[in-house]
Amino acid sequence: ALDVDTDFNDNLPPWEVLIREWIEDNTTPLGRACVRVPWINNERPPYNFKNAANRGAASVRRLSPDQRQAFEMALKAYIDRGFCIIVKNNDVNGRYEPPTFDECQAAWDTMTYGTSLEGTVVIKPYHYTPSHTVFRDNHPTTPCRIVLDFRTLNHYARRGGKTQNDLQG
Repeated sequence: ALDVDTDFNDNLPPWEVLIREWIEDNTTPLGRACVRVPWINNERPPYNFKNAANRGAASVRRLSPDQRQAFEMALKAYIDRGFCIIVKNNDVNGRYEPPTFDECQAAWDTMTYGTSLEGTVVIKPYHYTPSHTVFRDNHPTTPCRIVLDFRTLNHYARRGGKTQNDLQG
């Protein structure tokens, strides 16, 4: 367990905790927000590729054909909007292999094309964010929502303080 005061910034609104900047992006008129993780100190989350890959694969295996189609549409929407990219198919002969540096760099080059980050070198991931799906049949426009599980980061990053309900007047 970390010996860190995770309540350090609990009384600050998120905009005072998050490290953000606007970067040039040829695809958007005002640019794109780039938010950096507000680390508490130099410690970082542990390597967890196999755990994250297994959780992701298990959640996809459980899907019905209709749910699988909704999941693929939700993922495609993220990709089409430039929020993420498929780095590689990690299932190699029933084993999950992490992406290589070159695969990560190729994905980064695609994601940053036309931005002020174009041509920069990517840092190969060490910690991977697991995800799962939430299905809402009563939401015709978004029947599937992909949820990223950042709970591990709560031990390493400032939380951002006040909740949205506390910020309302």
